[in-house]
Amino acid sequence: MPILFQPRIANAKPASQIMIDTYMAALGFEKGTDVGRFKNKEYETWDILPRNVLVDADGDIYVVDAEIKRL
Repeated sequence: MPILFQPRIANAKPASQIMIDTYMAALGFEKGTDVGRFKNKEYETWDILPRNVLVDADGDIYVVDAEIKRL
């Protein structure tokens, strides 16, 4: 679910593309033709790249500044 405001994520670092791909697959998204582009039956999202995805010390993943559209 998109979040419009999120508090600062302490001690986070960029996630690797492998971590991102695994996370998105777990959410039911399939990889698109471009790196960082994913879709499912309802949504397409892109710009899901390490510069826009953080992982905290607990391994929780936060996607920030991604593009999304309803199909």
